[in-house]
Amino acid sequence: MAGSCRGCSSGLTIRDLGPVTSGLRYRHIGSRAADQADSIVARGSTIVELFGTWQIARVQLVVTVDNLLSTVWNEAQFATSSRLRGEPAPVTELNFTPGAPRTVQVGLDYRF
Repeated sequence: MAGSCRGCSSGLTIRDLGPVTSGLRYRHIGSRAADQADSIVARGSTIVELFGTWQIARVQLVVTVDNLLSTVWNEAQFATSSRLRGEPAPVTELNFTPGAPRTVQVGLDYRF
């Protein structure tokens, strides 16, 4: 499914396991043009997240693993033209913000 869509997301959550809830989510963005001329391609990616919670009375422990598969990905991608002094013509290239590596987040939630 991920290869046939430009942008999609899905997930699976398992509930009612006593105090435990867990799940797996993914989001996919396909490769696409980064400029109007379609000459520069923004690279697609698929990111997977795993999460789980454990409820004890009014306290909930939350654990999330972002980018579970440690995918190398670009978060923001766009074509930019620049010209340095002395260059005969502008150069257009892909600029990007690198996506986050695998990250583990742990938190506590207290319900009054």
